[in-house]
Amino acid sequence: MGLFDKLFSKKEKEPVAPKEDEIIIQKPYGRFKYFASPNVNEYGYENFITGEDGEIDVYLDTDSPDTTEASFCFGKYEEFLSDKENRIYEVSKIVNEYFLFRPDLLPEGQDEEKMMEESELTWMGFFRNGDVQYGFFSVGAYVNDVLLTVKNDGHRELKYVDYDHEEHKVNI
Repeated sequence: MGLFDKLFSKKEKEPVAPKEDEIIIQKPYGRFKYFASPNVNEYGYENFITGEDGEIDVYLDTDSPDTTEASFCFGKYEEFLSDKENRIYEVSKIVNEYFLFRPDLLPEGQDEEKMMEESELTWMGFFRNGDVQYGFFSVGAYVNDVLLTVKNDGHRELKYVDYDHEEHKVNI
């Protein structure tokens, strides 16, 4: 094989083997890599799934900070996956309905249909206490850092930053 062939040939990349100290869990729905961040008390697994608008970062808590077992959160995630598109639609609708009734946060002519089209879920977290969080890049309103938390008891909390950089936290 000549130099040109070596530089420009299209050979398949070999799969990257995990480092010796990495913990990887392979499931039919994805490959999850363990990470620990003791300074922020995060011990869990991370992966990306494909959503309607692109990739969604998924975080799954471990069952406790002292273990790498995460069966509770993997179970909650599997429940989510069983009806993924409907669940994404439902949480997007909850968030958009909140902003729909705040005209000062909406572009002129914005309506529910446009908001649903512009909603972009980019992050989900499943936690050992039963809470599930959904982070949005965009919801079709003049806000940033939108985070919906569905508590284990069913209550919902919405956090966001408005165009004046003021943080808001409301129960909805």
